[in-house]
Amino acid sequence: MASLSMRYAKALFELALKGDQLDEYLAQAVLVRDALEASEHGDVLTSLYVSDEEKRRYVKDHFARQIHVDLLGFLYLMIEKNHEATIVPALTEFIEMGNRRNRRVAAYVVSATPLTADQVAGLRELLSKKIGKPVTIFPRVDPALIGGLFVYVDGYLVDRTVRRQLTDMRDHIKRGVLG
Repeated sequence: MASLSMRYAKALFELALKGDQLDEYLAQAVLVRDALEASEHGDVLTSLYVSDEEKRRYVKDHFARQIHVDLLGFLYLMIEKNHEATIVPALTEFIEMGNRRNRRVAAYVVSATPLTADQVAGLRELLSKKIGKPVTIFPRVDPALIGGLFVYVDGYLVDRTVRRQLTDMRDHIKRGVLG
């Protein structure tokens, strides 16, 4: 049996295809997923101390003007069914399904500081040439990286972070191989 998040993702995917709005839903799903992962939004929705009515109001206040009514209804349904913790995994599955349908490759880029629009565009162009397919960049910021970035794309991880370089240097010193 498919996981709960996969069942929700499939339902949203079918709804997007039926309305011929896959690209619109994908962009909005990324917006919602990233907001829920990156801030207090996710904590509010998964809290046992916040009522369903307050969660629905919170979703309406923060997302209603930015997302399609069907996607809003999708979020309301998940709240009603007490599956709030499944929202982010379901949206992630949906995004991956949409990218496969559009023959796009998702590249998850984590950097120490926010990337500029030019950097994202340059990275997208470089990866598209290397892979031979259109690439959608999903940037994230993690200050713990100190500097640099890592890219996870099409099953491969490229780690060019200062944190990785420091870890490698420490390992070399421990083994007495620094040179």
